[in-house]
Parts: sequence; structure tokens; C-alpha cells
Amino acid sequence: MTADTLPVVVLEKPINLWGGLDPQDGTITDGAHPQRGQSIAGKVMILPGTHGSSSGASILIDAVRRGFGPAAIVVRRPDPQIAIASLLAGELYGIPLPVKVATAEDYSRLEKQHSINLANLFRQRDENS
Repeated sequence: MTADTLPVVVLEKPINLWGGLDPQDGTITDGAHPQRGQSIAGKVMILPGTHGSSSGASILIDAVRRGFGPAAIVVRRPDPQIAIASLLAGELYGIPLPVKVATAEDYSRLEKQHSINLANLFRQRDENS
């Protein structure tokens, strides 16, 4: 794997970040989540979205601040908690947390990947748009 190609963690279901993610090590702790026990640290996190408390963004920001957040996030649809965490990680700590809202076709393709090149992930599909 090259420096800009990172491992992927795919969350099959939305996650409640507040109580479902340990910011001290980036582990999914929600007992009902299919990916419980997996780490998001340094990976491209692919997920359908979040649910639960709006304060869940603070948990994701804390994980990023501690160095245990994802390197990038891919979601199926715009997600307020993910957007807030991305913005504030950059503003408060100077740590980029890039987010891609994927089309249904791209999401289906990306969730099957074991690793993703970040440059390719965020490249414009159509340079004229």
C-alpha cells in the first residue's frame, strides 16, 4: 500500500457515535453494531450515515484529535454529524477530515474495496462540472 492508499472499514449500518465509538482508540463499541470491535483509526470509513444524538459529532472530533479518527469518510447521503465533525476537526485542530458524499453507484463500488487511494477518491469525475 502506498502512503495515499489506505485500508477501508465498511460499516453495514448507521452508527450512533455517542456511545458507539471509543474516541480513545477508535474502536466501535456499540454492542448492537455489526462492526463492533473494529477500529476506524487511520482508515477510510464507509458508512450509510449516523443516527442518535447530535453530540455524536464531538465523539468523532475527539477521536480525530487523539489520532484515532478515520483518514477520510464516505457516506451515502449528506450527514450533519459527519459534516460538523469534518469542519470542526479542521477549524479547531487543523486536522483535515475529508468527506465524500457518494452517488449510489460509487458507494456500491467503494464499499467492496479493501483499500482506497485518497487522490482517486476525491478526484472530480467530470473536470467540466
